[in-house]
Amino acid sequence: RFMAALALRACSRRLPQALGRALSSSADLVGLGYCSPGLTGASPAHIFKAMMHQIDNPSNFLPVSRVRVQPASGPAAADGALWRSMRYDGAGPSSGKTVSQHVYVDAEARQIRFVGLLPSGTEGGLETCLQLLLDPTRIELYQRRRDTGERVALETPREEAEQAVSATLALARAAQAEADDPTCVGRKA
Repeated sequence: RFMAALALRACSRRLPQALGRALSSSADLVGLGYCSPGLTGASPAHIFKAMMHQIDNPSNFLPVSRVRVQPASGPAAADGALWRSMRYDGAGPSSGKTVSQHVYVDAEARQIRFVGLLPSGTEGGLETCLQLLLDPTRIELYQRRRDTGERVALETPREEAEQAVSATLALARAAQAEADDPTCVGRKA
């Protein structure tokens, strides 16, 4: 049993990274998932805080504009969701369109879920997940069906995902440098 548990744990660590490399529908798109290489220079806590910064300030990480964030209403509010609207200015089928979402954070699981809203304001069947993985520390991005958890292709350019992870890590490293240097005044980046 012990050896089987070790093997399962080792496999579960490699699976997200393999999905990011092997299961992408195209080398240019995120497809079924993107998993960053190992992240160094900041603690997982600082990296997750930087990931959370993307909720209110997505234009620091993604090609978006006209961002609005406020508490969600209705059943989503009871679950602690935020409502977010933004215009996507990047490439792909959503270019120039306004995207409305409910954003859910599960700090214990180190996961942020972005649930697209239908024109009626109800939640759609898909969610985009941003997950902080450990051992080694990595960020994974993927889209899945909310009812089954089955992954579906995400039509986001892979380069945008890589740039967002890079910006997240830069912010986390700056916060880590401030935390590590008690005489620090301002941001080191």
